[in-house]
Amino acid sequence: MISFTVYGTPVPKGSTTAYPIMKNGEPVLSNTGRPVVVTQNANPNTKEWQRLVSLSAQEHRPEKLYDGPVEVELNFYMFRPKSVSVKKRPMPTVKPDLDKLVRTILDALKGKLYSEDARVCRITTSKEYDDPPRVEIKVSEIETFPEEVQSPEEGQLSIEDIGGEDDE
Repeated sequence: MISFTVYGTPVPKGSTTAYPIMKNGEPVLSNTGRPVVVTQNANPNTKEWQRLVSLSAQEHRPEKLYDGPVEVELNFYMFRPKSVSVKKRPMPTVKPDLDKLVRTILDALKGKLYSEDARVCRITTSKEYDDPPRVEIKVSEIETFPEEVQSPEEGQLSIEDIGGEDDE
């Protein structure tokens, strides 16, 4: 298991906007005849936060990137504003959205701890108030073993016990 903490205020992955590259008022077309598009993240702070997480992950990089199924645990700790009491809001039920915080981290870890996003098969995550603001990250490979063939326990029927119409 790889475990580390990145200190700083977690930043969400904003919505991305795609727009075509224009030349002389016409969209530039790719070899397939489709317009070439550029995407831009709506949150300008995402890039710097993602870079910080990526550099921290690089320090914990395994000899070989995880290439099988991976489990990720992310615990986000946000700064509680002085104007918000524990009684009034015990948990950070305001923006940023947890799913957008997760997306930023998963993108930052890709190529540093695991080969691609599709390797992530389990995610456990939380968003809470604490000081200092940070994200605690744990990444581990999921051990996969073929299911063992088990014989039926006493009193249970197996498929052989049931038989078919051909049995006499």
